[in-house]
Amino acid sequence: MKRARAAQDKEKRRQDFLVAAARLFEAGDYSSVTMSQIAAQAGLSKGTVYLYFKSKEELFLQLLVDELEDWFAQLAEGLPLLQGQPAPVFAKGFVATLRARPQLTRLLALMHLVFETHLDAESAKVFKLRLQDMMLPAGAQLETVLDLPEGQGMRLLLHAHALTVGLHQMTRTSPIVQEVVHSSPELLPLRLDFHEELERAVEVLVRGHARR
Repeated sequence: MKRARAAQDKEKRRQDFLVAAARLFEAGDYSSVTMSQIAAQAGLSKGTVYLYFKSKEELFLQLLVDELEDWFAQLAEGLPLLQGQPAPVFAKGFVATLRARPQLTRLLALMHLVFETHLDAESAKVFKLRLQDMMLPAGAQLETVLDLPEGQGMRLLLHAHALTVGLHQMTRTSPIVQEVVHSSPELLPLRLDFHEELERAVEVLVRGHARR
């Protein structure tokens, strides 16, 4: 019983750090969050954080995994409702699941350029295998819902990921750039809304995969 209780306490403390990091990330940006702040937010010492996570990147990568698990679960429930719908309706429904998870899109934008660059080979393999395990069932479900050839569901997910990351970076620029673009009439074509553009891009993506 003592060992079980100790394991429960350890898992709770680990979750406390993740919740603390999520709150700080929601209030600011990744670069401004420190391990000391995460520890203070959780009511524990900075040294304790490192007993559970080797680095800030590892901690935030776990946040991403948790967000992805929740999103894929939501997607599994919602996709059957989109079966047989035209591409614009599917795209709107698909993007709505991301619209409801702003933390996920922000974390995805950091995945390749920040989190993965700090992984050793073993950790990278563990993460990629976990990611693949989440994506394969979703890909198979997409093939059923959209009547796609075998293997195209996974490709569609990968392409949708690329679109999400790219459009997020294009539309979440610095305050100065945003001010310049929105105050200059000649830059009107560059005023992009992330979710609107993602809907259009996913619609084109779905049509392209359906023709293969």
